[in-house]
Amino acid sequence: MTFTQRVLSLFVAFVLFGTMASGIASANSAADNAIFEDNFDSYPVGVFPSSGGWNLKYSGYGASYQIVDNSQSVSSPNSLKLEGRSGWAACADRPLPETPDQVIFEVDVNVVKPGSSTGWVNSYVSLVDPNVGWGRAYGLVGFGANMLVGPGEVPYNLNQWYHVKVKIDIVDRIYDVWLDGELIGENLPLPADGTYKCVRLSGDNCGHTRVLFDNVLVTEVEDIIPVEAEINFDPDTLNLGSGGKWVTVYIELPDGYDVSGIDASGVFLNGVVPAVSDPQYEFVTNKSEYLKDTDGDGILERMLKFDREEVEAILGAGDEVIITFEGKVGYENEIDSGMAVFEGMDTITVIESSNVRENNGKKGNLWSNTSISG
Repeated sequence: MTFTQRVLSLFVAFVLFGTMASGIASANSAADNAIFEDNFDSYPVGVFPSSGGWNLKYSGYGASYQIVDNSQSVSSPNSLKLEGRSGWAACADRPLPETPDQVIFEVDVNVVKPGSSTGWVNSYVSLVDPNVGWGRAYGLVGFGANMLVGPGEVPYNLNQWYHVKVKIDIVDRIYDVWLDGELIGENLPLPADGTYKCVRLSGDNCGHTRVLFDNVLVTEVEDIIPVEAEINFDPDTLNLGSGGKWVTVYIELPDGYDVSGIDASGVFLNGVVPAVSDPQYEFVTNKSEYLKDTDGDGILERMLKFDREEVEAILGAGDEVIITFEGKVGYENEIDSGMAVFEGMDTITVIESSNVRENNGKKGNLWSNTSISG
């Protein structure tokens, strides 16, 4: 069973641990959009950080073992130590004051002592809803008993810090995972309903586990501002009913975005007609076919084609008909990587051919299900 399958089965069985406890808001936020932040440096060593709103739902190897520790940390001097035992995890939950639809959850994790190699995980981190059964996970990342981080099945070492970053989208019901800045899981499924309520850190129950945690941070994803694309629709004048298989579009993006990273399957004309993405066509798979510089400005454009019949079905005649486009493009820079939303428009002339005029109303209504512009 793969990690993703295991997680999905856990959603159904509700075998994740959890609770919701009252707590106080985090202070000293690193960013204006931070919902919660804790590096455990403000607590006395040797106690559980309940004064910061943390709740020890499950005591693992014993409550006295679940403490703030200063033996290792990322942000000096402290981290949180959790120790699980066979069949009983050590779970620390921290309720969140806000639960936006899109958040980024980050934490540093160090598995110091593993349990049995035949178990599930030595540790996991997630946002959870503790009110569903034993708890339901949203964006779970596990440090497996098989010494692989899931999702992604990436090997990890004991006594080494790893930075986990999870982007959770409650609207689209997906999450992405980065480990030390490398994307290891994308568009992974979230539970079909509900939402998270708190952070969970776990030293899990595959044996006597010992895990350190540091630098917990939950931030709201800011409103996405689409990248403005320059669009050239070809032909400039679309003659309805005159025949032809495709219409062609050239998309140019501003500096910092590579048009070769555009996901053709996710580009839509007027929010309805998808770009052709069938790999049987060279203009879909061959860069020399779909990367062009038609305006000669030295900046490459991505050429996409759309089914002409589908496009004509949603357009009406007019001198200034606006055609809109939206999609996503992959990007990577020194700070971040991921998918950015782009949008753009062009204005064309749409005319009726004599064939359309003669047949309009004779063999069905050609204008049914259309949006007439202009």
